[in-house]
Amino acid sequence: MTLGSRSFGFGWNPDLDAREHFPDDVGFVAVQLVSNVEIDWLNFRGWTRLGVERIDGKSKSYTLPVRHEGLSSGQIFVGALPAGEYRMTEFWGRVMQVGEESEYKVSVPESLGKFRVEAGRFSDAGALVFHFLPDSERKRVWLQWQTTGVMVRVPALPPLHPWFGAAFPRLAEVPAAEHALEPIPESGFDATGIAATKLELPPALRDAAITGRPRRLADGQLALPGQLGQLWLRKGDAHWTSIDTPYSTEINDVLAIDGSLLIVGDRGLLARRSADGAEWVDEKRMPANYVLHWIERLEDGQIYVLASSQTRAMLLRVSVTDLSWQELASFGREEGFEPADLRPDG
Repeated sequence: MTLGSRSFGFGWNPDLDAREHFPDDVGFVAVQLVSNVEIDWLNFRGWTRLGVERIDGKSKSYTLPVRHEGLSSGQIFVGALPAGEYRMTEFWGRVMQVGEESEYKVSVPESLGKFRVEAGRFSDAGALVFHFLPDSERKRVWLQWQTTGVMVRVPALPPLHPWFGAAFPRLAEVPAAEHALEPIPESGFDATGIAATKLELPPALRDAAITGRPRRLADGQLALPGQLGQLWLRKGDAHWTSIDTPYSTEINDVLAIDGSLLIVGDRGLLARRSADGAEWVDEKRMPANYVLHWIERLEDGQIYVLASSQTRAMLLRVSVTDLSWQELASFGREEGFEPADLRPDG
């Protein structure tokens, strides 16, 4: 990880808010960055932009700005670029040190960063998972002492295309690109920028971090949601076991009911696992710019969900049979509410 800046040739401004009309040869792209740096570094102020460069013979570089709609943590880099072949080069974050703000950047291994932009279409560049490996001698350390980590790039599930249409309603009719993201192997890296290195990685690191609130389920198990679509479960004094859901976004809460599991999370995630664990169902999707924070079954037997967008907070009622949902109340964000306010003993 290094301090520094880079000059970019702005032949085109990738910021979608900067203009209303786009040339015919321009397409759109988004990539979600999942990282656990926010919880390991108290002085960290967030990732702000992603650098990309063309790799099809045209030496142009751009930066994609950051958006936070539909996310409880993390960020999505999104913008408009001329059609062509690209790769991600580095992403920048802000750090407050001794009252002064500095900018740090992390390089993206070349093998993980390639994507294609198609004219007039939206390209889903997936989720880039960024995780520092823990120091063997310290349980918690400052970021500048951590030099090794892992990046994994996976398809974004739920896909980023619905999120794009929800975050930019005037571009909601832009079709998805025909070229799908292919699976990309995990890659270790040296954060000092010296070299990317292959590492043997424990399976748990695929989840980047376990950041959700613990939840005691009806069957007595303790559940911990993760940032990349994993659930960790423990019953009694047994070891933790993990459930890999088919999603790659943050799970914020989980509810056990009638032998199945219901999960809620970022980008409108609402899904149910069948009692036999064979499949996950999510056909009644929430708007992709919603964050679903909390799910509970109250004394009236109904299931309730708390959700929020950039401008509103909502109380929803959900059917466990088909995941259909109904908005019961809406609040301005400044009014606010807490999940505890809706509990039977709250």
